[in-house]
Amino acid sequence: MGVWRPTVSVVLSACLLQLVAGITCQGEKFGDTCSYSCHCTPPCNQTTGVCNGACDRGWFGGNGQTCQRENVAFHKTASSPPTDYEQDKGWTADKVVDGNRDQDLFHNSCFHSHSTAPNPTWTVDLGQPYRIHDVRIYNRARTPHLIRTALLTLSNSSSFTPGVTCYTFPSDTAKTNNSVYDVTCDGTGRYFTITHSTGLNLCEVEIYVCSNGSYGQNCNNSCIERRCAGDSPCDHVRGTCISGCEAGWMGEDCRQACSSGSYGQNCGNYCTDRNCAGDSPCDHVRGTCVSGCEPGWMGEDCREACSSGSYGQNCGNYCTDRKCAGDSPCDHIRGTCVSGCEPGWMSEDCREACPSGSYGQNCSKYCSDRKCAGDLPCDHVQGTCVSGCEPRWMSEDCREACDINHYGVNCGKICASRHCVGNSSCGSTGDCDRGCETGWTQADCTEDVRSVQAAGCNASQLAVAVAVAFVVGAVLGVIVSVIVWRRRNRCQHKTSESHPTNVSTAQTERSQASDDVRPGTRTYDSLNAVSYDAKMKTDTYCTIKSGKADLGTGATALTSCDVSDSNGARTYETLDNTSRGTDGEYSEIGKLK
Repeated sequence: MGVWRPTVSVVLSACLLQLVAGITCQGEKFGDTCSYSCHCTPPCNQTTGVCNGACDRGWFGGNGQTCQRENVAFHKTASSPPTDYEQDKGWTADKVVDGNRDQDLFHNSCFHSHSTAPNPTWTVDLGQPYRIHDVRIYNRARTPHLIRTALLTLSNSSSFTPGVTCYTFPSDTAKTNNSVYDVTCDGTGRYFTITHSTGLNLCEVEIYVCSNGSYGQNCNNSCIERRCAGDSPCDHVRGTCISGCEAGWMGEDCRQACSSGSYGQNCGNYCTDRNCAGDSPCDHVRGTCVSGCEPGWMGEDCREACSSGSYGQNCGNYCTDRKCAGDSPCDHIRGTCVSGCEPGWMSEDCREACPSGSYGQNCSKYCSDRKCAGDLPCDHVQGTCVSGCEPRWMSEDCREACDINHYGVNCGKICASRHCVGNSSCGSTGDCDRGCETGWTQADCTEDVRSVQAAGCNASQLAVAVAVAFVVGAVLGVIVSVIVWRRRNRCQHKTSESHPTNVSTAQTERSQASDDVRPGTRTYDSLNAVSYDAKMKTDTYCTIKSGKADLGTGATALTSCDVSDSNGARTYETLDNTSRGTDGEYSEIGKLK
């Protein structure tokens, strides 16, 4: 059974690889790349390499196996020092590698060393260095004393000097029924030598080497089945993976899966060290947690803690998103705020806002307990009353009552500042129980009556002043409107008349524009920049800013002058069409007084 199990493994592996690759081998070849040779008749299966008959001579492992175990000593050159039986008996060195396993010396199938020569030797040249492991020796029947203490050596030199010892027979080697001995000569060499202290009687020596691509006992293991890490050579004895095994595999040839409960490189990880969410199976290669990781862990096998700054399920929460009170460390599993939460936040990692209706430290305050003025929202952090507090309450959330000495909005008024009659209580509004002292008013008796009256008087005076100002403004507006209207009418009247061409015409126009100047009235005018003098009694008159000829004399009037009459009491001037006497009487030009 032990032989069949690895053989089946090789067969299945080769078959699978060939089916995948779609390769058909030619001649006496088989395997995934047709790199293996058949050593049996009839030829082996081109896919599996299994031989249904016996192996060729020098090969072993047929009849359902692959015949990949070769006797590399078969028909090779054997030699020994001269003996005294070579000529007459024919017991020569080549008899040991002729393939005849007959152990009867007298059947002429064995080698006999010199009868008297000390330390006789026998050597076979394998033709090239081989990695040797298994050696089978057919000794002369019933002569175990001729094999005890014998030395097996390997070398790459053709001299008879023994090389490196690969095996030594014990001095108490037991007698066997068939005098056949299977020994291990683990080494590499071209020349294989057996040495004994007294004599040698060897009938057959077989040195087994696996063909390329196979190894192990009976050469039934395939190198391609190994799970070596990297590209490791495959020695035909043990198939050792010199670079180690892939994750999940162990053994010298890396063909054995990790034992239950372990996985990974060199099977060095333990399933119990994982931090899987739930009850996850543990595959021997990666130890994958198929149900994911517990909070705070990551990686395929959930053995790696969350990186710094993250925590929780799949390491998806960030420490900077927490609302911890103070400088709290951040454990990679729960992100616990060891110093508690900031006001308005709750839960272990302080990432959950207070539920509706609560606020503050640990969400322990209730919005309904506030004394806010009006119906206001309640923020989950401070619970601030944005429109202030009801009377006799204070603080940001209006939950702190005024002390006994204060009242009113935000406790801003002092009970002792009231002017109540007698000893009055001081409630939330500060109202005086029995009214106010003389001279004070309002419910809390904090307002001086005189200030109220003064405020009322000032208001009345202000109203009267406003009314007077309005009336005066209206009157002035009417006056200005009349003046403007009259000026417009006068201008229209002047433009309808023609200009004078001589003195008589000018005088006629002047008389049409104004009445005669009477001595008792003393009214003077200027018409269209035409200047004239009017002499009555002893008075002399002058027109200011005029360049016209005098109507009476034809002389040019002064452009700027102040002329007094003989009495020195009257001086007159014309300004912007308005005549003003020095005694304060004015008349509008073009209007007869």
